[in-house]
Amino acid sequence: MLTAKNAKNWFSDLENADHIAEWVDEKNKRSSLKIGDIILSTRGTVGLCAIVVDEVLPANIDQDLARISWAKRDKFLPEFVLAYLNSFFGQDHIIRNVSGMVQQGLPLNRVREIAVPLLSISMQSLVSKTVNRALKLQRDSVSSIILAEKILIKALGLDGWQPPEPLTYVRRASAVISTRRIDAEYFDPGAMAILEIIADKDAYELCKIAKVGTGFPWSSEYFIEDQLESGEPFVRIRNCKPGTLDIEDLDKLDSNYAKSKGQSKANPGDLVIGMDGLKWFYASLLTGQCYLNQRVAHIERLSNSQVSSEFLLAFLNSIFGQRQLLRAMTIAHTVGHITLEDVRSILIPHVKEEDHDAIIVLNLTKYT
Repeated sequence: MLTAKNAKNWFSDLENADHIAEWVDEKNKRSSLKIGDIILSTRGTVGLCAIVVDEVLPANIDQDLARISWAKRDKFLPEFVLAYLNSFFGQDHIIRNVSGMVQQGLPLNRVREIAVPLLSISMQSLVSKTVNRALKLQRDSVSSIILAEKILIKALGLDGWQPPEPLTYVRRASAVISTRRIDAEYFDPGAMAILEIIADKDAYELCKIAKVGTGFPWSSEYFIEDQLESGEPFVRIRNCKPGTLDIEDLDKLDSNYAKSKGQSKANPGDLVIGMDGLKWFYASLLTGQCYLNQRVAHIERLSNSQVSSEFLLAFLNSIFGQRQLLRAMTIAHTVGHITLEDVRSILIPHVKEEDHDAIIVLNLTKYT
């Protein structure tokens, strides 16, 4: 069952999707999705819009999404309508019709009244081809990630290896006392096995090849949420996802306020990791200059480092990087936390130059 969170970034996805029983889907066929349908968020964060791709099917939607389907496609191409709804003009029409104080919403009758310009099929086809090319590139990027991880696994000599996952395990009290940790996750045999394997590969801590710092506690009263307004882009925890960060998609800070604090910006090629989460602490690669918010780790490669940002990105987002961070995580009020010291102490394995370069090529294919 897709919700508003699955309607981001133009193409529907299954990230953290909820599930319903098949009989529930059968009773609600009117909201069952087909390839080419468009889903539009109508409550909460209104205006998120995506086209339904075959990777998510079979699927249904909840009450916070509107489904736009097509009886005929002789006048409008779905990809063109998607591009229009996600454009400045479409979003302006949507936001103007939002109502509600605490929980904002877009009534379904207002969705039906959205005016879409009727352009020639030849012009719509140009837009449609561009959207479909973007979808192909996205699918290719997924294949590149999988292949990069396979290269990394092979380089570590772990073909076919699975981390141990015993139902129970025992550790000495002396180990608990010396580490000052009593949580079972810290002594997880799977994470411990990964650390032992990496340590045997001439590994070094991240802080030996990179400068690791953090962002600034910017005051929220100077945040600019409206993408149409000008300001200084900055990275927040919610932006840290595997891949590159498009500066145009970031929230903004009031320019005068940002400059008055005298903080330096992160640069293209730097990495960031959100230090609050629960399941993952993904690394992202910056493509432009921007400020960083607090609790965002900033990784700057040292000039003499032989390890590329692309390799670090692939490793940190792999099971080998993520299990190290999850092992270190502590939890307070249902939210997980890691520290700068946890990021600095991540073990990075040494791999052969040809494996390192192969991962770089795959990452450049994905992130260009």
